[in-house]
Amino acid sequence: MNAIQAFLAFASLSQGIDAISKLKVVGLVQETGTGALGKRAWQLWATSYSTDALTVELDLRPYNSATLQADMTSLLSSVPSDASGVLVPPYGSAATKLFIDAVPAATQMPIMVWGGASDSIFSSNCVDKHCFGTFTVGSKYMTLGLQAVLSKASKPLTVGLIKNDNAFSASVAAGAVSYISSMDGLTLGKEITVTKGALSANDLQEVSSIIAMKPDVIAVAGHSGGDVETVIAEVKKSYVPSAIVATNSITSTAQAKLTEMGYADASQCLLMPTQWGYSDTADPYLGWTSDAFITAFGPDASYHAASAAAAGIAISGAIAAMGSSETLASALAKIDFNSFYGKLKFNQDGSIDKPMYIQQKHTDTTPVFTTMFGDLAYPLAACTGWGGAKTCSQVKAFYKDMKCCGAPAKTVDTSSLTSYGQR
Repeated sequence: MNAIQAFLAFASLSQGIDAISKLKVVGLVQETGTGALGKRAWQLWATSYSTDALTVELDLRPYNSATLQADMTSLLSSVPSDASGVLVPPYGSAATKLFIDAVPAATQMPIMVWGGASDSIFSSNCVDKHCFGTFTVGSKYMTLGLQAVLSKASKPLTVGLIKNDNAFSASVAAGAVSYISSMDGLTLGKEITVTKGALSANDLQEVSSIIAMKPDVIAVAGHSGGDVETVIAEVKKSYVPSAIVATNSITSTAQAKLTEMGYADASQCLLMPTQWGYSDTADPYLGWTSDAFITAFGPDASYHAASAAAAGIAISGAIAAMGSSETLASALAKIDFNSFYGKLKFNQDGSIDKPMYIQQKHTDTTPVFTTMFGDLAYPLAACTGWGGAKTCSQVKAFYKDMKCCGAPAKTVDTSSLTSYGQR
């Protein structure tokens, strides 16, 4: 943050610092994996945001699934139920739901849901509690990816849908089914459920039944580190659909798992729903653009980390706007401003009012798409890692189509060569 941004941030704080001079952020966050990314983002925000007038104190304790209930009870009993604190659940919809259920009903502290996207978090667990989520809900995850594929296709598409047995994945799948049924040009061929994590023999048979249908699009609602990569590898063994839209499919964890399985090139051209639009917009409080956040956080900045940072920025905005008689929760409910992560504004149920985005793995880049799909690679057979070797006759046809005959010095874009033989 430069001197001007620091001055403006301090000036905007003056309205809220009479009400809050010390902010306590407490919660249970995983020490490894995605949880660790979120914890680092919370720490970065707290360090960047603290001033002489407002101190942010972080108490994010290690999350252990085996002792989750006891840890939450201990944590919550040590925190006063007032407006000077914030509760941070663990990463993941299931753990988030357990955490929220353990929060006493009379607690006025905001609960910043930075790592859970199941619709039921907000429609059920958060009822009569002060939840504010920075993940767009799961039912909206697949919409843009399916829209993008449909815009690229020249024929109606059949979708095979694979979800794991998790609340988040159920939300994603339900949203996908709803969207498919509402769109001319999309038909749901079959939907199956597999185990989250390592797939059983029965799970693999179910996946094979989807592949045997040869759907144009395979949509996967699952998690990296197990089920998503296994499904992609199974598809890669015997079939090349027109597109694969899969949650958590091009994360660093997923790439490492695919590499370990011997399918490193299978990540090419996968479409992954993402929460982060990589905006150049700077928020009014820390002044972070997407590039600035990545520089501050590090090259492993993911949409999960960006979500946690956005939750912190939302708190900054609420404190800046709140009056001396207002609670932090009531101020959070009214924020409405742009940030590097996207729009920071909450619906009445506490879910965030922003769209999803879609990200695609290219050879050297992972561009993010919002509503324009011109550079989106399609079909999958046209991508390195999925397209087969070309015959001499296909290369000859490409040479002729590019009008290279008699023009040996002419330059052409060879990326379309991969689609020859797929037409």
